[in-house]
Amino acid sequence: MKTEIPETGIVIEVKGKSATVLLTKKGPCKGCSAGRIGLCDPSGGISTLVVLNESGAEKGDMVKIGIKKEIHIKGYLYSFILPLVALTGGAFIGHFTGINHMEEIFGFLSFIIVSIFSMKRLSSLDKDSKLVIRSILSRRISDLFPQEFTH
Repeated sequence: MKTEIPETGIVIEVKGKSATVLLTKKGPCKGCSAGRIGLCDPSGGISTLVVLNESGAEKGDMVKIGIKKEIHIKGYLYSFILPLVALTGGAFIGHFTGINHMEEIFGFLSFIIVSIFSMKRLSSLDKDSKLVIRSILSRRISDLFPQEFTH
């Protein structure tokens, strides 16, 4: 999953439901693998990122970007909740078989099977999900710096 480091930037282009956001590289962004996997386009001290524009941001707006809350919840479900339920449920079922040490075997096997399923789902969730504009911090910041938005 992409890490949840809310980032701010300036919208430099809006196309339909997508927006290109100009980010400045700083603290958490340095050394990030997002550029290597194609999530953003690092170029020198700045990066551009194409995100979903569900907040109605316009060119020049200062925005905060991040992952949708629903994607976060699904990530936690696949990472922690389902494997824990499988471990507990498998051990519970194994206990009622009446065979010695079956709760450990059933718990372990169900944990492994569900963990493999969860990792596949997390991988597809990571590939399919896109960052979104979570909030608009200020409108039309480009009016303060018009020379940066003329080309």
